[in-house]
Amino acid sequence: MFLIGYDLVTIPIDLAFEPRPADYRMVMFWLALWFWTADVMFSCCTGFYLNGMEELRQRKILIHYARTWLVFDLIVISSDWVTWVSERERASAMARMGKSLRILRVVRSLRLLRIVKLQRMMEKVLDHVNSEYVIILIGMLRGTVIVLSLNHIIACSWYSLSEVNNDGAEAWTKEAKFDNETEISYKYLTSLHWSLTQFTPASMEVVPCNVHERFFAVCILIFALLVFSSFLSSITASMTQLRQLSWRFDKNLSTLRKYLRSHRISTRLSMRILKYVEYKLAAQKQEIKDSDVQLLSILSAPLQMELVQETCEPVLTRHPFFRQYALI
Repeated sequence: MFLIGYDLVTIPIDLAFEPRPADYRMVMFWLALWFWTADVMFSCCTGFYLNGMEELRQRKILIHYARTWLVFDLIVISSDWVTWVSERERASAMARMGKSLRILRVVRSLRLLRIVKLQRMMEKVLDHVNSEYVIILIGMLRGTVIVLSLNHIIACSWYSLSEVNNDGAEAWTKEAKFDNETEISYKYLTSLHWSLTQFTPASMEVVPCNVHERFFAVCILIFALLVFSSFLSSITASMTQLRQLSWRFDKNLSTLRKYLRSHRISTRLSMRILKYVEYKLAAQKQEIKDSDVQLLSILSAPLQMELVQETCEPVLTRHPFFRQYALI
């Protein structure tokens, strides 16, 4: 997940701004290269689920991987290795590959498609979270990260568009008086500022200066209208869920406090009752009963038997007789 996020940040910046090489970037390049190379090999022997059943046969695994991610992974990994070899060999024969290297860098950006795998990773993370509050907050954070990531890509594309069409015609980078002496950080922040203004009712001094930039800006405005409205609605829904969860808890405690006051219960006993009720409510949130999980009814009989066995085994094996019986 970390490497996918790193690619999401650095690849658009590399394509748009072409920063100078740095030691940490070379370390991350090698780390990502070896990781994804190893990922291809491990994927060739990693089982998968087919029709709800676990498939571990090697032949089936290879066929499934070949039909899904194999071709894509090989293209990306091979382009990374070729890029490294080409940049290392700076001889005259390799100097003619300048355009080819740019194409390879664009092909390397296909690694961003691995963002699709983040959905499954997030589902695995959420499976280990029991608090409804945390799940809602993670959903809000995920929506915020998605919007910021889109703005990051749009900002890099906005700057790259101006540089590609900067062949003597007017461009926003010329109006902003950008040159080789201007820091990349200032160029990026200016582009990011423009991108954020397309999603929010704000303004700035950067405006389109030619047909290509104007067309791009119109497309981004339409896209931002759809994305940001969806983002706001999801945030509103999440906040409503948080209020509902807090409202149920607060309403029940408020009713209990009114009952204790109306019956003139002593302060010491009232505090003991309230603290015990809070403890029991917190315990009930962590405990999930079988009747609360409707999907258990659609499990097959063998799966239900295995589920009951693993659920009851920790309790039964506390008795010496059942502990010895389990070892047979």
